[in-house]
Amino acid sequence: MPDFLLPFGPLHIVLLHLPIGALLGIVFVELIPTLKDEQRHPTLTWLHIFLILSTALTILLGMAYGDFGGYGDELEDHQRWGFIFGACVLAAFILQGNLRRKKSSGSKSLYFVALLAAVISMVITGHQGGELVHGRGFITKPFKKDERRSPILQAAPELPTQASTAPATALKEVAPEPQPEAEQMMDDPMMEPISTEAAQAKPDISDDSLREFIAAKDVLQRHCYSCHGSTKQKGDYRLDTKASIITAGNSGLAPLTPGLPLESELFYRISLDDEDDDVMPPPNKSRLKPSDIEAIRNWIANGAIWPDNLERKRVPGTYVAIGNAKTNAIIEQINQTGAKAEYNVWGDESVRVTLSYTYHGQEAAAWQQLQQFGNHLAWLDCGKLQLPQGFSQELSNYPSIQRLHLDSSDLSDSDLQAISQLPQLSYLNLYNTGITNTGITALQQSQNLQTLILSETKVTLHGVQQLQASKPDLKIIYR
Repeated sequence: MPDFLLPFGPLHIVLLHLPIGALLGIVFVELIPTLKDEQRHPTLTWLHIFLILSTALTILLGMAYGDFGGYGDELEDHQRWGFIFGACVLAAFILQGNLRRKKSSGSKSLYFVALLAAVISMVITGHQGGELVHGRGFITKPFKKDERRSPILQAAPELPTQASTAPATALKEVAPEPQPEAEQMMDDPMMEPISTEAAQAKPDISDDSLREFIAAKDVLQRHCYSCHGSTKQKGDYRLDTKASIITAGNSGLAPLTPGLPLESELFYRISLDDEDDDVMPPPNKSRLKPSDIEAIRNWIANGAIWPDNLERKRVPGTYVAIGNAKTNAIIEQINQTGAKAEYNVWGDESVRVTLSYTYHGQEAAAWQQLQQFGNHLAWLDCGKLQLPQGFSQELSNYPSIQRLHLDSSDLSDSDLQAISQLPQLSYLNLYNTGITNTGITALQQSQNLQTLILSETKVTLHGVQQLQASKPDLKIIYR
């Protein structure tokens, strides 16, 4: 999707009413029995033309809105039915023109079938779009009895009950409210500007409270901000600022009540069963782990303390250092060849290495030094490189590799047999390589492979389908 179209994406919500109106207008004209053909046909022709143009524009802006709004996989069904609707609209236009020329009963039947298919696909597409914006079951919710608290009260005994006696008032203020100075604004929407008074104030948040906030903020960032953040607020809920997280949305209920998790809408929604229409995140999104739910509960139960900038700059009482002197020396040594080596941000001593930037004439030295990482190597990027002889056999020296980038390299089919034996490999990029159907059959043996990129290779669709049939959970990106 071209970048210049992305800002126009939200217009999709406005323009989608045009094809709906045009299609209903066509159906209405077709159902008027007293209308003569010399009046009916020109009207239908113009309505069909308007329907095609408005449908094309709506689909285009819908694709832009999907990128702009960061919806992700939840849009797949909605987009698929949108394209089906577009195909039915085009078919109805062609068949209507054919009917004007032939005026046969067969042509008329096909035309009305296409028109009926367009109406059905329009209803399905519209319903799915409505659920994306308003949530599952939005049509029937007004007719249901509101029992929104009963599920969570039943689940409460299974959850920790610590410190639920904190005062159910407002979020705790740690320092005086900061003055909004432009030069002090942060990229993180949860960060507040620091005032002069706050900078001079003595921090009074405990390490435990700071850790609870950091843990809860991490859960919100991973699971909530894409739909309830600065760019999009589904249900008129926003969870990335101190003021908005205690402000009621369309439901009339505030996301949280400090000190009372069982009275907090946020905790209620994330604790529901997957089948419930109100569960958050929705079923087509990544679900929260029990530890994530507990992190949110503990934060709310202990007052939902929201530190200011000054407090967040303070590191909690304990920290974990990663790395060791030996690995540090190897990283420094291999980086002198132009390769890029660094620790992963995974909280352990694993290392990622990108060999694509190696200086000319230093390739052999970089490959030699790579061997020193051993089982610390978890991420290897060899994109656009001429692989050394025996490369695939050397990979057995790196049993901890999880991500392997071999795009645009001279990888061969025979190399994939050794690659398939890597016990922890979960991501493999083979873009623009010369591998074929013969080579990828070896990947059926890979134990933990989750993502495979096969675009611009010699692998055929049949080969992809065979691999997918043997590994149904494998995500294959192909053309």
